[in-house]
Amino acid sequence: MHHCLKALFIDWNGTLLNDLSVSYASMAAIFTEYGIAAPTLDEYRHVITSDFLDFYHRRGVPSSTDRPSLNRHRLAFMESHWNDSALMPGALEVLTHAQSLGLIVALVSAEHAPILARRLGQFSIGQYFDHVRPAAWPKERGLREVLAGLSLEPASCIFLDDTAEGITAARTLGMRTIGFTGGYGLPEMIAGAKPDHLISHLRETIPLLRT
Repeated sequence: MHHCLKALFIDWNGTLLNDLSVSYASMAAIFTEYGIAAPTLDEYRHVITSDFLDFYHRRGVPSSTDRPSLNRHRLAFMESHWNDSALMPGALEVLTHAQSLGLIVALVSAEHAPILARRLGQFSIGQYFDHVRPAAWPKERGLREVLAGLSLEPASCIFLDDTAEGITAARTLGMRTIGFTGGYGLPEMIAGAKPDHLISHLRETIPLLRT
């Protein structure tokens, strides 16, 4: 039997933020700068995880290239394409519904802290979150630390994420999970992580939040 639902944990990139095309383009630009052929979009969706440094190094970007330098490249690209990303359809409905139910809402994202803070300001949605955790990588550690910080039992929380990696991390901790197939992860990979619920549109989250 499930515990009473107390909290909704949500991922950002590819879940609340519809930014796959911009993320892919920024990745391709980095590979181009190093003179390396970029993976296709499907390849990118198949292999990308929050450990982006490993992703680049495995595909030929020099091992001397560190996380801060990749973040600088990415931020420079994003600056010139900042308005090409938008909230995912249904994002606001999910957030307002969760708030109306009195749920604790925690944003747990691997996104670079300054970028995430700026995005929340851009869309004026910071007020919907009781807790924001950027740079949450590895995802399991980030989720565990937020659970501890909010004194929440994993079984009383549900995590909404668009990757098999995120779903697996949450399930390992004993959280309930919702796999969203409209973001970064390939649907078959997300399904393979065995989320409690599998959705293709964020609005499908709303009935799953009933306690």
